[in-house]
Amino acid sequence: MTDTKAVRRTGRHEEVINASMKSLFELACPVEEYKWIDGWDFEMVYSECGAMEKHCVFTERITGAFLFASPGLETTWIVTDHDLDRSVLRAVLVIGDRAAGMFEVDGHDQDDASAKVVWQCTLTGRSEEGNRALAALEPGRIDTMLGVLGKSFKHYGEKGEKLPAVDALEQALA
Repeated sequence: MTDTKAVRRTGRHEEVINASMKSLFELACPVEEYKWIDGWDFEMVYSECGAMEKHCVFTERITGAFLFASPGLETTWIVTDHDLDRSVLRAVLVIGDRAAGMFEVDGHDQDDASAKVVWQCTLTGRSEEGNRALAALEPGRIDTMLGVLGKSFKHYGEKGEKLPAVDALEQALA
């Protein structure tokens, strides 16, 4: 056992979207994300139904590229909870040998026919390199990543079209 304490970083973003949570939550799936995330690509490792479900596993190279400026860094997603009725998504993320953490999405319909969606992500260093990378992460970087997702999700949910990544980033930083 070592005395080294891992570095941990968290982020959060919320959006109010003029759509029902049921219609929105169906988009929280790696297959459906082609519709609303500009530049999205993934590989399905395991899924009984071919889409997002509890115990689904998939990989992608966007998260590591965005957070750590490392385009080849693979992120593995392991879905631990995916419940359409509760509008809850939980996934364990493993970003190469650098970090592991939890990605969470919670949503609910509001009285005005809109939906409130909250994204949260907590990452913990898995190695000395990972701890250094997380410690050096600019403040708000995880918030920005979640904001890009939130702005893209909102745009598609309300307008039915994909928001260019550069516009999503600009809106997330505003």
